[in-house]
Amino acid sequence: FWGHVSDKAKDLVKRLLVFSPQKRWMVETLKKGEANTVQPTINPLIVENFKAFRTQAVMKQLAITVIAYQLSEKEIQDLHKIFVALDTDGDGVLSSQELRDGFMRMRLNLPPNFDQLVREIDTNQSGKIDYTEFLAAGISQQYYDKESACRAAFRVFDLDGDGKITKEELKQVLGTHFADNFNNRSIDDIIKEADSNNDGCVDFDEFLAMMRASNSRRVHSSLFPAPVRSRLV
Repeated sequence: FWGHVSDKAKDLVKRLLVFSPQKRWMVETLKKGEANTVQPTINPLIVENFKAFRTQAVMKQLAITVIAYQLSEKEIQDLHKIFVALDTDGDGVLSSQELRDGFMRMRLNLPPNFDQLVREIDTNQSGKIDYTEFLAAGISQQYYDKESACRAAFRVFDLDGDGKITKEELKQVLGTHFADNFNNRSIDDIIKEADSNNDGCVDFDEFLAMMRASNSRRVHSSLFPAPVRSRLV
């Protein structure tokens, strides 16, 4: 499964960062015929996974998102059922209130700063949690510290296949739409989060170490320095 990284995966980050509700990914899939009246069994650690995700380095958040996208249906089936149950209005995205109400129905203990936590896992700053953001924040580390999964994610960023992620490659993966939001300094900061030998790029050993670290080194403050909704079509 991890031997080939699809073109869809390589286009993942740019697709994740689409703000238009009409273009939101997975909406139609989630709307098709799934009842959300049955409450699924929920692992109480999901909130802890949310907390862990929001503190991770930006590069690690991006990599986890790539991995979440490539998980099999079987691997994500529990999170999928939870998402559908939480999405009470069936629009394919979750509001902070839907998450709060749903988790309370499922008898989870929520932290006092829950709304802030939701904002921080909203990596594209759309104001809602989309399906892939939910999967990325909700999966446990066992899925993203496997070498095969990490290597597949690494290849998404290593565009020329030379075994290193450069600043230029990271810029290209993030896409030209976001050049205003990721200036040279912020790209440098994201690279530094994993660049342990300070050579200006990230090789696979550094990438794997970052993915397996319990707390990765976060230099850049967030995936986006500032809200950018108004700049995007």
